[in-house]
Amino acid sequence: MTKCTCGVGMLVRSLTIFALVLIGLAGLACRSEGISVKLAWDQVTDPTVIAYNLYYGGSSPDYYSFVSAGANNTVTVSNLTGGVTYYFAVTAINVFGLESAFSAPVIYRVPIPCTITLGNLIQTYDGTPKSASATTTPSGLPVSLTYNGQTNSPAGLGIYQVVATVTDPNYSGSATGTLIIATTLATIQLTGMTWVYDGNMKEASVTTTPPGLPVLLTYNGATGPPTNAGSYEVTAEIYDPTFTFGAVTNGVFTISRANAAVQLSSLTWNYDGTRKSAFVTTIPPGLAVMLTYNGQSQAPYAAGTYTVIASITDPNYQGSDTQLFTITGGKGGPGVTSPATPFPPSPGSQATSQVTATGEPLQIRWPTGSIGPVSVFHSTNLAEWALLTNSIDRSGSMLILQQPGNHFYRATIANQGRTNQLPMEIEKLSHASTASQPINANPTTQGVP
Repeated sequence: MTKCTCGVGMLVRSLTIFALVLIGLAGLACRSEGISVKLAWDQVTDPTVIAYNLYYGGSSPDYYSFVSAGANNTVTVSNLTGGVTYYFAVTAINVFGLESAFSAPVIYRVPIPCTITLGNLIQTYDGTPKSASATTTPSGLPVSLTYNGQTNSPAGLGIYQVVATVTDPNYSGSATGTLIIATTLATIQLTGMTWVYDGNMKEASVTTTPPGLPVLLTYNGATGPPTNAGSYEVTAEIYDPTFTFGAVTNGVFTISRANAAVQLSSLTWNYDGTRKSAFVTTIPPGLAVMLTYNGQSQAPYAAGTYTVIASITDPNYQGSDTQLFTITGGKGGPGVTSPATPFPPSPGSQATSQVTATGEPLQIRWPTGSIGPVSVFHSTNLAEWALLTNSIDRSGSMLILQQPGNHFYRATIANQGRTNQLPMEIEKLSHASTASQPINANPTTQGVP
């Protein structure tokens, strides 16, 4: 898409970082990939603006990546690398396919994520202040500690919420824990930490030394035992309001997905131009299942043989089945027209028609009121384009005949020395609704790249 301020003006006024979110860092030592940053910008008041693109890279204006935000004025950029400086800029796109100039860039250095390990969380009361320890990976990073929100280390009997935060501006990391100061230290042992889902609540088993001490168990912070499949962070803590005994232990509690049976049927069909689907049953019945045909989620209609895979998507069960799915016969049926893909959301989108040779016309439309001649091109592979017609006036539509196979169309407009692509849509019409002779979409002109 051509960057152009002609007819658009300076569509984007400013770009500011809205929030920074680190993803997938728990338990990882200094992971430098997979960081995300969320950005926001001012909405453009021009009513012709329909979409935004967020560009980023290692310098400005040499941006090597972009994210289409659609009509939103926020976007999250993922898979950034810690320690790298990025430049971000946004553009606006109007209904005519014109894209504004880049906004002023935002420069942001992504901090390197690191881990903090807390220690000395169980200590014996002696009237002196007690502090937790904090080690970092990489080692030696400065860390601030608070106890129930206070910076001073506590001295009295009790439980204190510890928060550790790395203060080095080049790194990002934090950890939380519980400091217990008690008269006598105890120990806790967790067992029964692995189960398989069966619809019932599952609970870890606890033993203490000395034995029989009351223990409070939490699963991801909740006191109720879990039922659903998943992994849960377990914390076991001695429940003793007098703090005669103190202990805390952490672990991972796992409920695995149960196995379920999947069976595919209705695997052979005769071609009639409509999409055909396999039928799937599960034991236990009614489980959510995802079907794919040669890796595609949409059911096929064309004659051929497809590999159909049924995979259970229920969070508590797992299972799959793979079979061959066949549509036999000719291609003489009425066919199916898929809706056009609008332009944008992405620069590569084209209006598309997947139809059979029934002879019924299709209507292609684009915005009216454009200044300049409109040309319409046709392709069967999105790589080679042929001029379908360039004698279009500014009526905003034309009729074409359906053809076998995949067909793609695009419309361009020449405006003040620039060629810009127009958004398009396509629909199937009946013979009764046509008012003019449709064009056969098999042009004899040379291909246009």
